Amino acid sequence: MASTAPPISRSFTMIPPDRQFELPPWRRGLYVVLGSFFVGLGALGAFLPLLPTTPFLLLASFFYVRSSPRLNQRLLRSRLLGGFLRDWQQRGGVRREVKVLALAVVAVGVTASIVLGNLPAWGIGLLLALAAIGITVVIRLPLVADEVAPEMPTLEADEQTAAELSSVEANY
Repeated sequence: MASTAPPISRSFTMIPPDRQFELPPWRRGLYVVLGSFFVGLGALGAFLPLLPTTPFLLLASFFYVRSSPRLNQRLLRSRLLGGFLRDWQQRGGVRREVKVLALAVVAVGVTASIVLGNLPAWGIGLLLALAAIGITVVIRLPLVADEVAPEMPTLEADEQTAAELSSVEANY
């Protein structure tokens, strides 16, 4: 299935093309393994309330950029995860919807864990402390504005433009 994501431009986290493969083969292999490990942790974090997704995916991208640009491009073109990674790498922040979704997932996950988890008091305290840290991190992430789509012309605008052109042509 072909991805329709735009090509990824070089950004502040990318290594210049002439320096990409200066790593020894063993280190490049280690970075691919670490990047794949962090992708797996990030995928788990999408379903487990105490495991964050974003930092693990940013780490995965860090290792892939340095070891396998092909794998990094694949990660950035992912329909599910690529959008916020591209926003972070190219624009240095996240969209408002991503923040709201992250906060909602934390709230639902923590609430479900407290209600259904049969946790001791210290476990609930630890869960709430970790959730507070996660919420603080999410709230402090810089926001990027949504790109505004060009306004679609309306039928009335087309008719007005046609009338203006007709009046200009009549004067010549």
